[in-house]
Amino acid sequence: MRKKLFVLVITLSLLLSGLLAAVGGEAKEEEEKIGVPEWNEGDKWRYSDKVPMPGGDQMIETITEMEVTDENVDINASWATEGEEIYKTYEVSETRNPDAPEEEQSKIDIYYTKDNLAQVYNDPESSVPSAYHPPIVELDFPLYVGKEWSTDSGYDNQYDLARYFEDPPDPEEGKNPEPDREYAFLGRVENKTTKEIELEKGFKVFETYMVNLTVLAHDKETTEIELTRYEMYYSPEVKNLVHIDIFEVRQMPEDQKIGDGFDIRENPIGNKTLVDYNIESTDFGVEITDYDDIVTVGDNTTIEYNISNTAKFEITRDIVFSVKDKEGEEIYNHTEENVTIVPGEDYNGGFSWEPEDEGNYNLTVTSEYYKDTITVTVMEDDDSGFLSNYWWLIILILIAAVIAIGIAIAWSKKKPPRQQQPSQQQQPPQQQSTQQQKPPSQEPPSQEPPSGEWSD
Repeated sequence: MRKKLFVLVITLSLLLSGLLAAVGGEAKEEEEKIGVPEWNEGDKWRYSDKVPMPGGDQMIETITEMEVTDENVDINASWATEGEEIYKTYEVSETRNPDAPEEEQSKIDIYYTKDNLAQVYNDPESSVPSAYHPPIVELDFPLYVGKEWSTDSGYDNQYDLARYFEDPPDPEEGKNPEPDREYAFLGRVENKTTKEIELEKGFKVFETYMVNLTVLAHDKETTEIELTRYEMYYSPEVKNLVHIDIFEVRQMPEDQKIGDGFDIRENPIGNKTLVDYNIESTDFGVEITDYDDIVTVGDNTTIEYNISNTAKFEITRDIVFSVKDKEGEEIYNHTEENVTIVPGEDYNGGFSWEPEDEGNYNLTVTSEYYKDTITVTVMEDDDSGFLSNYWWLIILILIAAVIAIGIAIAWSKKKPPRQQQPSQQQQPPQQQSTQQQKPPSQEPPSQEPPSGEWSD
C-alpha cells in the first residue's frame, strides 16, 4: 500500500506541475508579503455554497455562517504521534442554514491552527468528531506572489502527507491509529488581483491573492483516488477567503500519458462565495473626532471624523452618516461615495445635521463594517424659544429701565425742597426766636357797669 501511495504522490507531483503551469503560468515573486491574520472572538463570515444539481445546470445553494467563539484552544494530537503534539487553535462555530428553524440547522465546531488557519479537528453537533494530523495546508502564510508549498520536495515549504481520522481516540486511550484517508497537496500563489463579490448589501471589489491549490485524496478503505483543484481568493481586509471555485479533475484516457501535450480535463463541481462579514480589524479605523454632545433644536451641528488605513493595500469605500432615535429608528442618512484611502494615510471629513425634535440620538459614521457611534442630546430652546429668539428685546427693556431709574434719581437731586407753612397755633422754633414780642397792653381793663344799672 505504501508503495502504491508513493507512486500516486509522484504522479501527483508531475500532474500538479502541469496543472499549475497551465492555469497560472509563470509567476514572479514580489516583495510584499501578507502575514497570517489574527482572528478575534465574535468575528463572523457568511458564505453561499453552491453545487450543481445532478443532470442540470441549476445550482443548489446553502448558506453557512462562521463565528469565532474562542481565540485560544489547545488541541491535543498526541494520539497520532509518538510524542506530544499540541495545536494552538481558534474555535469556530459553523452553522448551515442559519436562517431556517433551529431543527433544520446543522452545527459543527471547527478548530483552525493559528499559524496557517488549517483545520485540525471537527466536532459536529450530531455526528462523530474527526481530525487531521498533519492538516492540509490550504494557505501557507506569509503569502506572496509566486510562493509554492507541497507534500513533495523541491518547493518553498515541504509538508508531510495530510492524514484524516474519523472518530479519533482519546490521547490517553490510543496511539498511532491508521488514518481513513491520506492527502497530498500542492499550492501556489498565482497573482495579486481584484475580485468583485456580490454581498448581501451590494457589490464590493476586494484586493485579493489568488491561490491555486490541488489536492489528491486517497481513501484507505476503498482505495479510490480523487483529484480536486481549488481557485481560492484570499482577502487581507476580510481576513479570510472571499471566493472559491472548485474543479474535479477527470481521469485521463488510458492512451494519454503525463507530458503528452497535456490536456487538462476538469469539471466544475461548485463554488463558495462570501455574502457578509463582520470582523474586528486593526488595519482600519473609524473615529468620530469632534462633535457637540448637547445641541438645540434647529441648530446646525457638525460631526467630524477620521478614517485610518494602516493596511498594505488601497481601499475604496462609501462612508455613511446616520442618525437614530432612542427607539432605534433611522431618521437621517447621508452617504459619501467612493472615497479612496491609500495605505498608511488618513481621511478626514465631516457631516452636518439639523435636529428637528428634542431627545437623545445615536450618531454613527460607518465605513463598510467599521464604525463609531456617539450620543447627542437635543434640547428645546428655553421658554419654548422666547429667550433665544427675543433676547435682544429683553436687553433693550433692561437698558431702558436702568436709564429711567438714573434720570429719576438725577431729577430728584436738582429739585429744591418744598417749604411747609406753619399753623397759626404753632410756629417753628426758628420763627419764634426771631419774631419781635409785643409788650403787654398798658390799657386798664374795661369796666362793665353793674348788672341792672345804666350809666349816663
